[in-house]
Amino acid sequence: GDLFTFASKSTAKRLFNFLDSYNVPWTITFGNHDEQCFFSVDWMTGYLNTYGKNCLFKDIQDDDIHGNCNFAINLKKDGQVFEQVIIMDSNRYSYGISSGYDYFKQNQINWYKDLVDYSTANWGVGGQPVHSVMFYHIPLPEINDAWEKGTSRYTEGKKREKSCPPDVNSGFFNVIKEKGSTDGMYFGHDHINDFIVNYEGIDFGYGIHSTNRIYFDEDMLGGRVIDIHDDHSITYGHIYHTYEEVK
Repeated sequence: GDLFTFASKSTAKRLFNFLDSYNVPWTITFGNHDEQCFFSVDWMTGYLNTYGKNCLFKDIQDDDIHGNCNFAINLKKDGQVFEQVIIMDSNRYSYGISSGYDYFKQNQINWYKDLVDYSTANWGVGGQPVHSVMFYHIPLPEINDAWEKGTSRYTEGKKREKSCPPDVNSGFFNVIKEKGSTDGMYFGHDHINDFIVNYEGIDFGYGIHSTNRIYFDEDMLGGRVIDIHDDHSITYGHIYHTYEEVK
């Protein structure tokens, strides 16, 4: 998320052409700043829905699900679905019962439950859910408990600012635990946090801020590599660079 701020359509198209040029599958999700451009999130959604041979982005148009991208990518092994990468839109700003950052709506939570149930019924082994990882932008409210009470089993990553989840807790984390599919959730939003902790059996992981936009720390620019192994365990790599190296 937060691919752009104050960008034009031509800037967006250049980025997507660059990503597609590597000839590897790729996709995106949206952040709260992506609406602050000279185009709408709806335009970007429609553009990516039919873009390029390597883009896996998908949004079902005119459905009854909040957000502009809620979909799953099936990773196969020996012809069977082995793992799922779930992409969700954590939305942008809330102006309803609470003003501030937005939150996952009930119809998105229902969509997640239906996805896990469908995947379990069709591809689960011995009735067990299909393993999955999830990517979205704004962390769940449980991020603060995860930092304070979680098991820090990773050697890299820091907390340098207050986490900024939505004020509204829609109960999504309890559903994720109950369904037993998702092993890790990854998000951005807080520009100078990059820690990963395991909380109640699920990895909570920040991405790594990649540019100098809005605010940043010079020694915390880069990206994260997430490796999913044959036994469904997950390990992490960290790539750091200076802005001078990549500008």
